[in-house]
Amino acid sequence: MPEKYDPTQWVDEWPIPGLSDSDRKRIKAVLLKAHARYLRQPIDPYGFIEPMEQAYDGIAGILFEAGILDDVLLGGPLRFLIVEFAVRAQWMASPLNQGLREVFPGYWGRPGPWIAFNSQYQAVFGAQLAEWRARLLERDADSSRAAPQPNTYPDDLPAEREKRIAARKQMLQDYKAACGSVSNRRIYSARNSGLYKAQFSEWVNGILPDSSATTINFERFLREKKPPIPRKPKP
Repeated sequence: MPEKYDPTQWVDEWPIPGLSDSDRKRIKAVLLKAHARYLRQPIDPYGFIEPMEQAYDGIAGILFEAGILDDVLLGGPLRFLIVEFAVRAQWMASPLNQGLREVFPGYWGRPGPWIAFNSQYQAVFGAQLAEWRARLLERDADSSRAAPQPNTYPDDLPAEREKRIAARKQMLQDYKAACGSVSNRRIYSARNSGLYKAQFSEWVNGILPDSSATTINFERFLREKKPPIPRKPKP
């Protein structure tokens, strides 16, 4: 398969926080199976839809098992990544020489096909999206039953929230000491931190729960003392 048609070569660049090398290999396998399905089917102007849904479903499962999947990722970046792969693998007719843009924070691709896809194929991924949202709700419900006092730190527990804020500030201070006193802006603007500015603020102020995938992945980033990688400048 020629390199430019290989839908797996960009997986190593995915900025999803917490994605292990093993997870990336499994995602590549999912994409190759979807690509094989696309190649085997008769010529059909809509033949990209089922392979895309197959890839979306398989990758969502890997992210779910890794504790990375959340509603934001499901409804936005994951859909975008599948569309971008469909374009790069030429499942969908679209010129490959279009300039790349940052469609979601840290996620680069061709905005034209993404906009066109959302306009023309709104129902694609609909069933898979509903099923995975249901599984996320079931997981959250199971977690609530297992922990009668969830780690949400309501306003009637200010002492607990203060402890949480202090622990996070110390973690952030340790990270900065190890990485050369980088600024908060460099951290939440980095493509490998997995945070937006608003989420960073919620984390620092103890609003973002410890159980959220965003918190888990960001704190792993801090503990591993990974230097912040700037997002690619717009062409």
